Amino acid sequence: MKQLFAKVLNNTELGKKNTHECYVHVSTNASQMDTFFDAKNINPHLIDKSTKKKVAGDIHITKNREFRINGLGQYYAEKQVCAGDKIIFEKDVNKGNTQFFVSIQKEKDSMTFVKKSGGFENLNPERAPHLISKRPYIFNGLYNYENAEIEVLFKEAKKIRLDSPDITNLFSLKANSIDLASTYKDKDILILKDIDGIKALIKAQVWEWVELL
Repeated sequence: MKQLFAKVLNNTELGKKNTHECYVHVSTNASQMDTFFDAKNINPHLIDKSTKKKVAGDIHITKNREFRINGLGQYYAEKQVCAGDKIIFEKDVNKGNTQFFVSIQKEKDSMTFVKKSGGFENLNPERAPHLISKRPYIFNGLYNYENAEIEVLFKEAKKIRLDSPDITNLFSLKANSIDLASTYKDKDILILKDIDGIKALIKAQVWEWVELL
């Protein structure tokens, strides 16, 4: 039997915010993960799916205030992970033997946006250098898999919180001239990427669960 849990990563999990901790936050809605990493596997031996080597670091599970898979900093650094990339955990149970695998699915040539109170923050500017100029980025493509004219417009630079040490660039996202800010709630993630050669703006499914017998 195989079980797979996939999660779209954000900058907080990548240690790029004030905590500098590197982990995966597991939603309370993903109740299946309580048995994925059970009491016998709170310090799982993770194997990288591509290299077949053990993942370095103090990998451990905590289930106190929130469910976290901790100790992934070195793995993130080695894989050059950005916000919007997907981490995939696989549990393979075969004749009583259990193995845990992990892999990264990169969203190359993509822009990842998260909804904030004042607009959308671009989480991976290193993969979107054409936004640095703050000029409008307008093109014909897909919005949630339907034809649309998409606009990515720089809106303002400000502190999201009064106590924040960082200035955040906020953008306006539009589809067919309709501002998408009112369509999404805070922390929703949208990804602008190529699908079969067509640029598409889609809402990310932050976590997925698959079970194969």
